Amino acid sequence: MSKGIAAVIADAYRRTHGHVLELVNDLPDELLVRRAGPSSPSVAFHLWHLARWADFLQEVLHGPGSQLWDKEKVAASWGLRHPSGAGLGYAETGMGMDDEAAANLSLPPKSVLFNYVRRAFGAAEEAVAAVDDQKLNSVYTGPRAADYFSGEKSLAYVILRSLRHENRHLGMIECLLGAQRPGPTNARS
Repeated sequence: MSKGIAAVIADAYRRTHGHVLELVNDLPDELLVRRAGPSSPSVAFHLWHLARWADFLQEVLHGPGSQLWDKEKVAASWGLRHPSGAGLGYAETGMGMDDEAAANLSLPPKSVLFNYVRRAFGAAEEAVAAVDDQKLNSVYTGPRAADYFSGEKSLAYVILRSLRHENRHLGMIECLLGAQRPGPTNARS
């Protein structure tokens, strides 16, 4: 029996998160925070950004007020503020932060960061898995539809755009790790 397209998308989304976690799970702290250059963000930044984006997506699918980031006041508990006082980008996801701001963002220790990453990934995977084939054609009209998704877009578009975005950052993490240490990065295609 073949899977519906929604199940295939949900599986691809879950696998992307699995690949990210596999790459970074045993990463030493020094490689997690190392930057390739003065304005290059670290692997830790990419992880934070991916988790923020996943948390944002699950709010899009579940509705306002469901983000772990907001409910748990994560930014405040981490003392996460940009040194210049600038914001954390669009919807506090890091989207649109300039290179220097992203490179200088002070993130929490690995265990704290990874705890949020895993929980945000899990919440987003659950939300994506709850979307069936029929619902994929539903139009997203939530509060952030106009400012980010540029007008009426289907949930299929929103989820696939997020999947594409997350895979781009997976590639950036693979590239950073490849530049930082010799040998394979355990990437899967």
